[in-house]
Amino acid sequence: ANAEFLCDGIVASVADVMQPDKAIPFERRTIVVQCKAWARAVGKSYVPDIQDSRDRHHASGILVVALAPRRSLVDHLAALRKRNIWAEC
Repeated sequence: ANAEFLCDGIVASVADVMQPDKAIPFERRTIVVQCKAWARAVGKSYVPDIQDSRDRHHASGILVVALAPRRSLVDHLAALRKRNIWAEC
């Protein structure tokens, strides 16, 4: 199965949570979620448009759900995190 959807959530800054005397600012975030429930491994080539999806939906992050992510996908998401884009697998 292959699916894409958006997830909206309210999050607090971790840095602010660690300072109990400070009011914690919350913000709404949208994340593009792609589910790849396949028996075979999922590489970067199976999610070529995920960055476009993030841009199209003005989302702040990306989540790829896969049973067996390949190194190419893990490395791609790590590169996005280095650009301050929330990206997980």
